[in-house]
Amino acid sequence: MTTVDPVASFYQRFPYPPRDPAAAPDTLAWILPANLPTVAHHVFAGALPRGRPLRFLVAGGGTGDAVLALGGWLRRLGLDGSIDYVDLSRASCAIARRRAEAAGLDNVSFRIGPLEALANGPAGQYDYIDFCGVLNHVPDPARALAALAHVIAPGGGIGVMAYGSLGRTGVYEAQAALRMLGVDGARPDGPALARSFAAGLPTSNWLLRNPSFERIAEADDAELSDVLLNPRDRAFTTDILDDLMTGAGLAIRSFIPPFLYDPVPALRDPALKAAATGLDRRGRWRLAELLQGNFSKHVFYAVKPAPGATGVAAGAGDDDPAERLLADPATVLFPIAIDLPAVAAALAARPAERRSLQVTVDRRSVTIGIRLSDLDLAILAALDGPTRIGAVTARVAVGKSAPGEVAAALGPLQRKLTRLGLLHLMAG
Repeated sequence: MTTVDPVASFYQRFPYPPRDPAAAPDTLAWILPANLPTVAHHVFAGALPRGRPLRFLVAGGGTGDAVLALGGWLRRLGLDGSIDYVDLSRASCAIARRRAEAAGLDNVSFRIGPLEALANGPAGQYDYIDFCGVLNHVPDPARALAALAHVIAPGGGIGVMAYGSLGRTGVYEAQAALRMLGVDGARPDGPALARSFAAGLPTSNWLLRNPSFERIAEADDAELSDVLLNPRDRAFTTDILDDLMTGAGLAIRSFIPPFLYDPVPALRDPALKAAATGLDRRGRWRLAELLQGNFSKHVFYAVKPAPGATGVAAGAGDDDPAERLLADPATVLFPIAIDLPAVAAALAARPAERRSLQVTVDRRSVTIGIRLSDLDLAILAALDGPTRIGAVTARVAVGKSAPGEVAAALGPLQRKLTRLGLLHLMAG
């Protein structure tokens, strides 16, 4: 007797994320984890595999956001590659297929079925797997990750978005209450009842007190149902995610953006800062999660170490593995979703003591800033899109600083911006 996975039935009714396949194609260039410059930096130390077409898998591809993002990046960067898509939901797949066709992507293949079946196929098929919002809903996370690890080529990796436990405070209590009331996603009136439930919650309820979900009653049916009526939904701490990855033979390279997972700046007392500094990176991730308290999603990259790999090549350590590219003038500095010359111009107009780049985590969090020198601003002004290091050095050095001074300033500036998720390195 064949049993239909309730999650497959759920997404058959509520394809996710809700997308209109008739709408004009969106490049979705900067979505995570499918942002290819970010993938290149954190998975491949800045250097994508060369000499053959790239091989990508979108596991649990839903309505196709990651397909459009990765396909758009291959086209934008002039790279050969193919994308395989697998999902349980025929309705979601149909939308993804229509969107890919509308975008003119002819390098995508679509498949319906459980991703766990990949464990029965050839090993090492893919350079990169995009696995966004799926670990939360699979029957067995360890089994799913083992299947994905099986098809990752040694030296390749995976980009993951998984729900965060603390940041979803109130969600699981609301789900439990709705189950007690007999409300689920299979009922025709399920979304209407869930909306009425959310709209009528007392102000003391944790779901309403959670800024990520305080307006869930106003969401469309697919979004509201995905949060409150999903038949299989779980969240993770950084420790559990690290254990799952290690169990699958994968090593977390970095959570994104890295500065959010560093607890040291969030602590004021020197003794507490010293104690946090003494933790290993796993301990710092967990402490940052506990201090912030609002990570409703974790985005991270993990690698499948090549045989004999050690140190950062195996995913261990705190060093940025792409930093070695700074010595090569052909290396491309890739700004991520930010107009750095405009930022530089705005900061240059301020008094020197106020020339700090401010990044706000969310509307209730403390703003984090990094102080920028005149030379830093000159470098930012030269980064009008993806720019080779040699070109940046030449532009800034004219009448301002010697090339050696520019090179000396570039490293620390790159580290700061990369930690903020604003700049990545790609081999030229």
